[in-house]
Order: sequence, then structure tokens, then C-alpha cells
Amino acid sequence: MMKVTVTEKNFSDMLKSSQPLLLHFWSDFCGPCKVQSRVLGQMDDKYRDAVLVGDINTQNHPDLTEAFGIRSTPTVLVFYEGKLLARLTGVHTLNKIEEIISKEGVLD
Repeated sequence: MMKVTVTEKNFSDMLKSSQPLLLHFWSDFCGPCKVQSRVLGQMDDKYRDAVLVGDINTQNHPDLTEAFGIRSTPTVLVFYEGKLLARLTGVHTLNKIEEIISKEGVLD
């Protein structure tokens, strides 16, 4: 897994990735966001270069936050080949995230 801080400049390139892309919308004051971040970090052990994770601080990037209709944090948007596969609001387990990504047949 490669974890990247998302900005308006690199966002389009990230969407074009051939890897599954997990966009993690979070905020500084959010305790559950820290838990979700640790769960996403667990993917590194299992999927080294197979998954791309992008962190978006909602306070620093209000345009992206608004564009995706993010109303609460944490929210993880799952993309593959530029297509939105899932929207996960709240804390989700590694198994749940794997299940969603695997539905598209993109994880071995």
C-alpha cells in the first residue's frame, strides 16, 4: 500500500491509478478517524503495492470534501479505475474493506 496525502493537484492522477484507491476523509478532532487510519494502515502488511490510500483532511480541502458530499468523518471512498465502488462512513474493519475491494476482483 502506498499512503499519499491528497491535494487538488494530485487528485486526478490518483483517480487514474490502476490500483484500488481508498480515499480517507478525516479531520483533526475526530477520534474514530484515528482508528480508521490504523485499519487502513493494516492493509500495508497484506497488500504492499496493490492498494493506494489517499488521506484528505476535510479542514484543509473543503472543495474535495464538498465535491464528494462528505458530511461526517471518517468516510472512505473506494475507487477502481476511476469508478466509485463504495462509500464507507464511520469506522470499518479490514475485513469489510477487503470484501468491498474483492467484489471487483482486483485483489488476489
